[in-house]
Amino acid sequence: FRVLLNFTMAEEFDKVAVLRRTQYFQDMTYRHLSSLAECLVYKDFADGEILANEGEPRAKAFFIVQGEVQRTKLVDGQKMVIDVAKTGTCLGLLHLLNEDPSFATATAVGQVKVFYLGSKEFSKVLVDEPLLSRAFTYTLAKKVRQFSKILPKQDHSTDSKPRVVLYDSKSYWVQQFNRVNEAENLGFEIHYVNERLSPATATLAEGAVAVICFVNDDASAASLRILADVGVQMISMRCAGYDRVDLQASRAFGLLVTRVPAYSPYAVAEHAMSLCLSLNRHLCRASQRTREYDFRLEGLLGFDMYGKTVGVLGTGRIGQIFIDICLGFGCKIIAYDKFPSKALIEAGNVQYVTQEQVLANSDVISLHAPLLPETHHMINDATIATMKQGVIIINCGRGGLIDTKALIRGLTSGHVGGAGLDVYENESEYFFADPSAHVVQDQDLSLLLQFPNVILTAHQAFFTQEGVGEIARVSLNNVKKFVEGATYQTHPNVVKCD
Repeated sequence: FRVLLNFTMAEEFDKVAVLRRTQYFQDMTYRHLSSLAECLVYKDFADGEILANEGEPRAKAFFIVQGEVQRTKLVDGQKMVIDVAKTGTCLGLLHLLNEDPSFATATAVGQVKVFYLGSKEFSKVLVDEPLLSRAFTYTLAKKVRQFSKILPKQDHSTDSKPRVVLYDSKSYWVQQFNRVNEAENLGFEIHYVNERLSPATATLAEGAVAVICFVNDDASAASLRILADVGVQMISMRCAGYDRVDLQASRAFGLLVTRVPAYSPYAVAEHAMSLCLSLNRHLCRASQRTREYDFRLEGLLGFDMYGKTVGVLGTGRIGQIFIDICLGFGCKIIAYDKFPSKALIEAGNVQYVTQEQVLANSDVISLHAPLLPETHHMINDATIATMKQGVIIINCGRGGLIDTKALIRGLTSGHVGGAGLDVYENESEYFFADPSAHVVQDQDLSLLLQFPNVILTAHQAFFTQEGVGEIARVSLNNVKKFVEGATYQTHPNVVKCD
């Protein structure tokens, strides 16, 4: 009965279309694929059923025609999720060519339907169908060329200097990293890549011991797999945040991830206060008016910062410095942090309250929390509704802390009196580049920029001489410590995978 059922289910799918849906066979003709399609065998898997076990030899590839397959790998006794393969994915192309051990365990997520192709059947078709063999080889060659165009291959086997590749390079990064490398005699061979890290640019790091990445680089599992394949051993994030790094995949591929926990907290805190003051005193509008010889004061009325309640969400180093600045203005400070600062408690000039109390009782709210699942969209329709009428919201933390659509609704209704933003949740498409010659497709971004009571800067809070210099120093020294033997357990700035 099961054989009959499988035959019936297999008839629902065009086998040639199944092959063409994957990137390895999509450019081949129907004639090329028809013989191969005859070798496909249908099989369905229930939720949680194993398609392949890590380490076990396998001589077949799977073509997913319905559902999702989660791939996991054991690292230090812990199961790490590498990725989730979706419909149209081919799993295990390598196993068509050789009966190698499976790289990871593949598990069905929900009901999964696949066709599998055995290596013996595949080899026989290649021998019998030379045109198919040629077409397949040509497709693989194109894929290889796609990921190896920009930098020439080099033999680094005799290099005396460890090679480092810095992605998303700009002139200021080149200047500061070269300065630090020379001043501290670190001895790195630094290659600068203008493009951001992505699966399409990951092979540019071939031969490098480490890559240095920034906030909007794509350190997804797909990118990390290629980095590991070309010999990269660590990722040095030149920022404090690491939400775009797939930490489980990094562990699975043996990549150490480090960050810069603090570069110039003064720079970020000062920028946050600059945004607050500029909004409160309407400095952008005032400056624009006077440049046009319009010296009226209507519409420019602000308020004294003295005596106002400032709510701070996140009291790490940046949050504490921002609090010090606010205290200098004579503000009353209320704060929330999952881990309150003993120093602030002992100083006695900051009152720790609940997050809800901060939101409900503050004239100004400044966000200095990390972006975590529990802090994502912490500013949303529900929380905005609890805030004071006319509240000013400052965000120099992470863009994802604010639900942009909810913020726009709050600004439109007048409930939110102003927003000073140095980050934006969808900034990766636009920040650190110049898209001004093109139509901006992001409607939320376009709407934000229409509000006179919104100031948006392009993630520049860190951007001081001291801040950029410290980022370069810590990022390169993170690599130096790794080269000298620091490990996942001993590196002082390692990002742990919880």
